[in-house]
Amino acid sequence: MLKYALYKTGGIIKSIYFLSFFIAMSGCSSSQNRTPTNHNSLSSVSCEDSLRDDPNLSALSGYPVGPQFIKYSKKPEVPLLRPFYTDGCSASPDGIIGTDQKKLWHDCCVQHDIKYWIGGNKTEKEIADSELKKCIEDKGYAPVSGFFKFFVKLFGGPDSQRSYRWGYGWNYSRPYGPLTAEERAQLNVLNEIEYVESIKYSVSQIGRICSAHDPIFKKISADEKTVYALLNSKLKRNDTIQWAKWAFSETIEKKFELKLKSCDDLVTVIFSGKHDVPLEIRTKCDL
Repeated sequence: MLKYALYKTGGIIKSIYFLSFFIAMSGCSSSQNRTPTNHNSLSSVSCEDSLRDDPNLSALSGYPVGPQFIKYSKKPEVPLLRPFYTDGCSASPDGIIGTDQKKLWHDCCVQHDIKYWIGGNKTEKEIADSELKKCIEDKGYAPVSGFFKFFVKLFGGPDSQRSYRWGYGWNYSRPYGPLTAEERAQLNVLNEIEYVESIKYSVSQIGRICSAHDPIFKKISADEKTVYALLNSKLKRNDTIQWAKWAFSETIEKKFELKLKSCDDLVTVIFSGKHDVPLEIRTKCDL
């Protein structure tokens, strides 16, 4: 009886601990609670802390780019499946914080993200949420698994603008429903290039959009369309824009900075402001 009481008490303590964590994280993940900061220089990793929830992130963040995507150059706002990205257990712990098991159920969240990235009908979402719960439960944390399922059910619907919504791979709020033939064709293109099947083996190399609020819901400006068309024409390979943003400059030049998945260096596109002067690309990346 004592052993059972201790077991139940431990489960309650775990539940209270993670509930408190989730509540705290829900407050921290909102860009409205942060003070925007000007960044004149950026390091070259996929999602540095300085970019998290940056209000200057472009809607092109996360976009595929290269020869395969030239047809989207003039209309990048048409329905488009962006390459897979994951941040693990979004706005939640990947495991037991402060221990060597801090990534204990990270793999559960990645597999869950694969399903969420593509989207589909409501039944498929419910199955994905149940599989997430079971995966964490099988690792010995049944109370935690229940909270995860509760929160993805509450906040993971397709109607939000969060970067971890159901169908978050699409560049719009895709409603519940089976994939169309055109959507499956886009999925097949990404599969052929490198995605989905290789995800399980290269999670640490996967980039992510640096915001809980998906920047895709910003309007793509005419200048950003110009940048996207330029990159599609210059690149000799298919790639991913891990993040993109307008950079602050002390000169009259407008600068658009972005990070390609294949290169550690930044790509900077310079707008001179003169109509007869072509855009200038500055980078050490082999385009």
